[in-house]
Amino acid sequence: MFQKNTGRSVKLLFVFAILFSQISCLYNHDITNNQLNTPPFSTLSIDFSNFNYDSTSLNLNNLPNWQNAVLSVNDWKLFINQTITIPSEVYAEAENQIPCFEAGSWLWSYNTVVDQINYSVNLYGTVENLNITWDLYISKEGYYSDFLWLTGYQSIDGTAGQWILNKSYEENYNFLKIDWTFENNDSSKTVKYTNIISDNENFGSTIFFDSETGLEMDNYLEIFEASTQDITKIYWNKTYKSGKILIPHNNIWFCWDENYEDYVCL
Repeated sequence: MFQKNTGRSVKLLFVFAILFSQISCLYNHDITNNQLNTPPFSTLSIDFSNFNYDSTSLNLNNLPNWQNAVLSVNDWKLFINQTITIPSEVYAEAENQIPCFEAGSWLWSYNTVVDQINYSVNLYGTVENLNITWDLYISKEGYYSDFLWLTGYQSIDGTAGQWILNKSYEENYNFLKIDWTFENNDSSKTVKYTNIISDNENFGSTIFFDSETGLEMDNYLEIFEASTQDITKIYWNKTYKSGKILIPHNNIWFCWDENYEDYVCL
């Protein structure tokens, strides 16, 4: 009888603790009236979609100008995809959550699923002087707990900031720096990736993405290879897919149309 009542008491205390936490969260939310908004998910990402191809429907060898662009961004796509999928998708879910104000920081605490794996997330946003700092902790049941995968800061007005991405729980070191600007509901944004692995041969290499609605060529990439000091420039139209590329050591632009077929640039 004593054990049965004790079990029931523990359960009641557990339920009470959850309810108290929720009430506290709502109370703090009401009195603060200064809830932070997380930086848009797009501040983490560069749009590489125009350089994806299906080898069953497209033969790159028949599309040499677009092929140069695909190959130019491919190394960066492979490099980024090593580590960014989990933290970026986990972070994206924060936009659907309501934070609590706790110990001087806003806290987004939630569970989410990426590739059929459950993750627990704690995202902290803290106002410090003229910036807002961000810390994203991720837990994977049975593997790791509160791994600090992503840190960052932004201006108070939300128009500029920076992320630092760690490689993984198994390889815990700074992997990528992401500088970003964001204006007018994503009508104008820039994202710049920098390789910050100090012992990597591509340390200091960058890829810069600029998107501005209303321009004929509304997307732009600039790729800098630190080891060779080479710069590749690519412009394209997001809707129609046509574009052009300027490769290193060559002052001639190479163009492709909406079918990715070559034409002489005007």
